[in-house]
Amino acid sequence: MSEMGESQQSHIEAMLPEFTQRLRALGYDLREGREEATLVGRSGATHSFDVVATREDAFMSYTLACDVASSEQGEPLGLGAIFAFDDKCYDCGIRDKVFLVSPGLDAVAERFAQNQRIRVFDESRLRELLAQSAETVLPEGKSLAGWDSKTRVLQSLAALGYRTRRQAQITGRSGAEYTFDIVATFDDGIITHTIALDDLGEGTIDVDKLSVFDAKAYDAGILDKAVLVRGDLTTDAQRFATLQRIKVIRLSSEETQVKDESATEHEPASKEADMSSSASTTPRLQTVVEQILQGKLEKVIKARPEAAALQLVPESMARRFKVVPLSLSNDALRVAMANPSDIFALEALGLQSRKRIVPVAASEREILDTIDRYYRGFQQMEEHISRIPTGEG
Repeated sequence: MSEMGESQQSHIEAMLPEFTQRLRALGYDLREGREEATLVGRSGATHSFDVVATREDAFMSYTLACDVASSEQGEPLGLGAIFAFDDKCYDCGIRDKVFLVSPGLDAVAERFAQNQRIRVFDESRLRELLAQSAETVLPEGKSLAGWDSKTRVLQSLAALGYRTRRQAQITGRSGAEYTFDIVATFDDGIITHTIALDDLGEGTIDVDKLSVFDAKAYDAGILDKAVLVRGDLTTDAQRFATLQRIKVIRLSSEETQVKDESATEHEPASKEADMSSSASTTPRLQTVVEQILQGKLEKVIKARPEAAALQLVPESMARRFKVVPLSLSNDALRVAMANPSDIFALEALGLQSRKRIVPVAASEREILDTIDRYYRGFQQMEEHISRIPTGEG
C-alpha cells in the first residue's frame, strides 16, 4: 500500500479483507501483501502489489492486480499515483487492474483510468460491490469436455457463465464495423471479460488469416481472443497465436451443424442473410485490416532521435503508448506518436519528462521499428560508457 494518512488508511484497509474474500468466492487464487504479491516484469524489474489474483476456466486464464492508495491530505489523488500502478501492470503483462482509492481520483486521473481499463473503487463503490451476493454471478456449471462442434463450444461458454452473441457486430476505434462469429462476455462485478471468437474453417491456417482476426479484435478493443479451426496451423501461425495470446480451439473436421436453441435470439435471421452479410463485409474488412497492418502515414522519423530525448522516456512507456521522443528544444520535447490526440499519453509523457510535449503524427509500424532500433542502441551506448575507466588510478 502506498503511504497515506492514518484515518484514510484505516477506512480503505478495513475493507480490503472483504474484497479479497469476494475474489476467493469468485474462484480466484490469491497472493496477498507486498512480500508475497510480487512479479518480475518484462523489463527485469520486480514489482509489488497489494493483491495478485489468478483464475482459470476452460477458455482463458486471468490475472488481476490490485493496489490500495489514499491521499495524506484527504484530497483526490492525481495522475501520478494511478499511472505508477498502471505502469507496473503493463510491465508485468497484467490486463485486469483494480485500484482501491480513498477518497477518490481527480478528473484527469479518472479519465486515464477509464482509458487504461482500470477498475477504480472508492469507499462508496466498494461498499456497493460488497453488499451484492457473489453467488448471483457464479457460473451454474462447469465446461463441457470434447469441443467437437461450435454448438458444444457455445454450451461450454454458457456453462462457465459467459453471455454469448452470435454474429456480433462491433464498431472499432477506426470507425470500421466488424462482425465476429461469437462474442462472449462474463461480468463478475469486478472485471468484465470479453472474448472474441472467429471460425476460421477447414484447411491449413496461415499467419495471414490469424493476423486479420487479430487486427480486427485489436481495433474493436477486445483483448481476449480465440479461433475455431478444423485443420492445422502453419509453424508461423502457431508462433503468432502464442505471441498474440490467441487461443486455438480445434473442432472435428466432420462437425455437423446443429442449431443451438439457447442462442436463438443472437443468431442471424437466416443462413442466406448470414452469407450475404459475410460477402458484403469481407472486402471492406480486408481493406481496413490492411490499413491497420501497414499504416497510412508517410515516414516522418528521418533522423536519429537525440540521446537526451530518449533518456527522458523509458522504453516500456514508449512501447506502451507507441511513441518515440525525437528531440529537445528548450522546455519542449518533440515526440512522434501513433495517436497524437491521445490526451492521456500526452499527460503521462509530460508527467514523466517534466517537459511540454510537442506531438508529431507517425505510423505505428514506424514508431515500433524506431523503438527497436534506437532504444537498443542507446542502452548499448550507455553500457559501453559505464565500462570506460575514470580517474588516474
